[in-house]
Amino acid sequence: MTFIKNSINGFYEGQVDTAGKKFGIGRLVEVKGGLYEGFFKIDLYDGYVRYIFPNGDLYLGNFYKGDLSGKGTMVTKGSFVQTGAFY
Repeated sequence: MTFIKNSINGFYEGQVDTAGKKFGIGRLVEVKGGLYEGFFKIDLYDGYVRYIFPNGDLYLGNFYKGDLSGKGTMVTKGSFVQTGAFY
C-alpha cells in the first residue's frame, strides 16, 4: 500500500502497514530539514538508507530501530568522507 501524508515529523510518501504506520520503502521530508529515503519498520528508520541531515551532511548506510547502525559512509558538507561502522 502506498500512502502520502503530512505528519508532525514532516511529509511522507511510501508504504504503510495495515495500522497506517510507515513500513517498507518510503521517503520522509522532515520538518527540521532532513531528507530520509529508504526503509521503514513500524514508523522507524530501519534498513539501508540515504539520509541528508538538516546541516547538509549525507549518510549512506544502515539504520536499525531509528538509529545509525552498522556499515555506512558519511560525507560532510565540507567533503570529509568517513566509511566504517556507525552506532
